[in-house]
Amino acid sequence: MMTRGTVLVVDDEAPVREVLRGVLTKAGYDVVVASNGAAALELVHAGPRPDLIVLDLMMPVMTGFEVLGALRATKKWAKIPVIVLTGTLGYSTDHLGVDAVLAKPFEANDVDAAIAVALGSRRKKTPTAKKKTRTRRRSA
Repeated sequence: MMTRGTVLVVDDEAPVREVLRGVLTKAGYDVVVASNGAAALELVHAGPRPDLIVLDLMMPVMTGFEVLGALRATKKWAKIPVIVLTGTLGYSTDHLGVDAVLAKPFEANDVDAAIAVALGSRRKKTPTAKKKTRTRRRSA
């Protein structure tokens, strides 16, 4: 059975990681988990690169904000879609530069829907889908 992609779940709360692992595995994703931002970046660096990251903002060792900064500063990681899960209100997708912001506690269906939208929109934007066309100049 083909998976829908690999999702990296980054959250310092084990129950949250396990609920997301169960929900996303059932929905057809391969799931990798990390308990803090530093561990998440190690996983991304070691490869293979995840198709999407579900990221908590408030974590010990390295916050989600620091992870976002590191991802955006590295060209090959900058386009990885990110969905933020946070208990802190007041953050927007534009402010954080992410694909979605979902509040904790979350509904599993909302997470799955946000992932599907983020992966779908990113796949439509891939440059490999576009054919290059050349324009020829005609000489008069």
